[in-house]
Amino acid sequence: MSEFVSAVTDATFNEEVLQSDIPVLVDFWATWCGPCVAELPELVKLQDEYRDRGVVVLGISFDNTAQEHREGVRKLGLNYPSVFGETPEVKAFLEKLGPVEAIPVTLVVGPDGTIVKRLEGKTSYEQFVEAVEPVLPEREAREESSGGSVAPS
Repeated sequence: MSEFVSAVTDATFNEEVLQSDIPVLVDFWATWCGPCVAELPELVKLQDEYRDRGVVVLGISFDNTAQEHREGVRKLGLNYPSVFGETPEVKAFLEKLGPVEAIPVTLVVGPDGTIVKRLEGKTSYEQFVEAVEPVLPEREAREESSGGSVAPS
């Protein structure tokens, strides 16, 4: 598990996510949300396959209690951090973002901290890949060195 993945906590959420220099997928979910739980294996797969390319998945849980959230993370076998949404740090992030009216919602946060994509509803692995590919660090480096075009290697 990367240093980033193990470092994110409720208290360090804003600093670690919005001020990092890596792409982050922020997934809003809850254990009581069927579509949310159905897409979790896709996010686990994405974290497994894209971890070495600099991508991190981070969950924000809208469970009713922190205990429900902790039990859900354990039972569902998440391989990425998930924070409980009712902490002051996460609430501050949500206030900046605006209301999340329905879940699941996944935000793709680029390396510069801007939200580059918003995926609403149950999302497939392929849709997650399509959303994250444009913000991968090595893609940006290739584009800069080739004048903006990406040539096959």
